Amino acid sequence: MNTRITRRKVIGSFAAASGALGGRLFGLFPEIPSARPAASVAGVRVDPPPTIADIVKVDFDQAELARRYAAVAGDREIIALRGRAAQEGLHIDIASSSGARASLRQAPQLSGYVVIAPLRKADGAIAGGIIFGQSAEGQFKASLGLQRGTGAYDVYRGLGGNAQRESTISKTDRDITIDFADGTRKVIQIPARPSSGKAGLAAPLATCGMDCLQCNVVCTVAISVECWVATEWVCIAMAECLPCGIICSIIFVVLCAVMSAVTCYGVCSSCC
Repeated sequence: MNTRITRRKVIGSFAAASGALGGRLFGLFPEIPSARPAASVAGVRVDPPPTIADIVKVDFDQAELARRYAAVAGDREIIALRGRAAQEGLHIDIASSSGARASLRQAPQLSGYVVIAPLRKADGAIAGGIIFGQSAEGQFKASLGLQRGTGAYDVYRGLGGNAQRESTISKTDRDITIDFADGTRKVIQIPARPSSGKAGLAAPLATCGMDCLQCNVVCTVAISVECWVATEWVCIAMAECLPCGIICSIIFVVLCAVMSAVTCYGVCSSCC
């Protein structure tokens, strides 16, 4: 698919998505894109700076998903999150999970994985999920999302063997609101999607797997809030289904490592 990528498109989408963040993100885009420095993570130099098109993704089959879960089932963070889910009468359904391993083409040693497993009620209905995996920095992380409505989740993080509520994420057609446990709030405005159905900012590309708008909204959250926990559940809220969120989530398993060195222009350019 031949789609012209322009700086104007990406900056326009990013500016609309990040309007609520004000001056904190002002100046993210250098005037000359080619002047962006190479990323350096844990002593690994990544040059040129990576985009989504540089991610090598390998989907897990059911046997690998079961193996990954068995390997972490005894982890105290997973036990804590599973216990919190049990308080809601929910059980983990690893057989219906999805996951993938990802690495950067120009730096294969920067690799990580993510697994998204649904939580089910006694009647089989999905009411949330558990996300676990390893970031490109080698950190194991896990989080729990308890569904509170369409596009709304209470998000818990496994921390020190406890399930600690981190935030409540809710989505409308116009914005995504993140209410943190400490009482602070972030509101990310969602630009209107084109209604014509023609290719544009909301047109997903095969090289990206998500649209320009979605990438920039999530990239905004990743840079301004926290990469991984909040970002993962914003991915799920935007996709409005657990399996759909894997496309968005896997991007940040790898690119969280270089997010501070690479702007959203570089990360999302292959989507726009």
